[in-house]
Amino acid sequence: MKKILLILFVLITVNGLSQRNAQDRAEDAVKKYLTEIFTKEKYKPFGFEPLFKITPPEIMEVDVLKMEVDELRKSNKLTDTLLKEYEIKIKSKVDSVKAKKVFSTYDIKHYFVVKDEGVNYLYYFDFILYPDGKVKDVTKLMKYEFVNIEYDWFYSYYRRSPLIIDNNKENKDCFTYLNDLVLNDTIDRESTMATTLSTYGVISRYGFMDTTKLSRIIIQNELVREFGKEVTIIKYSQLKPVIDNGETIGYKQFVEWQKDGVNKAHYYELDLNYVIRGDLFVEAPYQKYFEEK
Repeated sequence: MKKILLILFVLITVNGLSQRNAQDRAEDAVKKYLTEIFTKEKYKPFGFEPLFKITPPEIMEVDVLKMEVDELRKSNKLTDTLLKEYEIKIKSKVDSVKAKKVFSTYDIKHYFVVKDEGVNYLYYFDFILYPDGKVKDVTKLMKYEFVNIEYDWFYSYYRRSPLIIDNNKENKDCFTYLNDLVLNDTIDRESTMATTLSTYGVISRYGFMDTTKLSRIIIQNELVREFGKEVTIIKYSQLKPVIDNGETIGYKQFVEWQKDGVNKAHYYELDLNYVIRGDLFVEAPYQKYFEEK
């Protein structure tokens, strides 16, 4: 069974990565689908992930039997009796596949931006396509609202514009870090994207990862995203570590802000990559949250 599962995984991977023409056709099908929904003026594509063929177990069982026949033939172990047995098994499974109307589908993920009422949103969708290329299912994995200059940061990050001038190794390391963050931290894709863009912005502007400025930018953008661009920051507390059993597991910070003449304050917790993991309003008076101890 383990051997069969390994074969299935390899087949799925090879099928997905080897068919460049199928990749092009899938991308075109998705673009057509999205422009019909959002119009060409609003929709801007920003990259597709590799296309993967999803083959149901019933069809894979047929493919595995055919592979076994080929292996036996190559090793000169395929007798007429064995061949007849395999042909009967294969025909039975093929008939079953046809009766159940089982077919393969294709999976492709896509980043794109849509401008809606003057606001740019970054979407990350997972598309399942029929064999003829028509869209079967769509799953929204992320909808991210750009605030302040985040769209510019995203565009530069997408284009891989250098963060640090004349230092190829540092640039490569930075992009590797940011790419791994986006790829692997899927707990809250919106928060991860916010940190990714702010990290890119800070490093490209200051030439290094200034964590004091980074946390403040992340928090400010989050407040604007939630309460509107009229938010005015009054002050930040120091960024302090969150300690658990003697180990730093993240960071915490307070911020006092104002909107429509009313002062409020928030408490934020960030993980070791400065991704926001939680926040809450805190009660007045606020001064105690900003006192240095």
